[in-house]
This record gives sequence, C-alpha cells and structure tokens, in this order.
Amino acid sequence: MLTTRIPGGVLALGAVGQTIFLLRFVYQWLYSERKGESVLPLSFWLVSLIGSALILAYAVLRRPVDYVLILGNVPGIVVYARNVVLLRREIKGLRVEEIEQ
Repeated sequence: MLTTRIPGGVLALGAVGQTIFLLRFVYQWLYSERKGESVLPLSFWLVSLIGSALILAYAVLRRPVDYVLILGNVPGIVVYARNVVLLRREIKGLRVEEIEQ
C-alpha cells in the first residue's frame, strides 16, 4: 500500500502538470463548441472518458487520497462527456438527413 507522504513541492509539480495536460482538452472542447461539432472521433472520447473514470476511482481509493489525480480527472470527465454528447448528436443528425433524402 502506498502510504508515504508526498512532499509539498512534488504535489505542486504534479498539480501543475495535470493542469497543463487538462488544458489541451479544454482548448479542444472550446474549439469544438465554437464549431458546434467535435473534431475528434467518438472512440477517442469514449476511451478518454473510461480511462479518466478509472484513474479517478484509483485516486479516490488510494491511501493517502491522490488529490492531484482527482484535480486532473474530474474536469476532464466533463470535457470527455460533453464531446461524446456533441458527437452523438452529430451522428444522429447525419442519420436523420440520410433518411430524409
């Protein structure tokens, strides 16, 4: 079991790294929102969502609780889920257009 204390500087480094990593997905999310469609395939977002949820579960179950991973994954789950919604809406719209033609 990992029970060692994490030095404050290392914790801060991890938090900054997680934030920078997350910002690339936030940027992509905002870009997709402006375009009104996701620019990456649905499978990418599903894998991201599942992986992030599993990492979040690990971070919560770990002792001591890993706040850096929680901080890095909670916002990501929102971004991934929103892109899944955008793509499902787009796919549904394409199917409706095909039926109408």
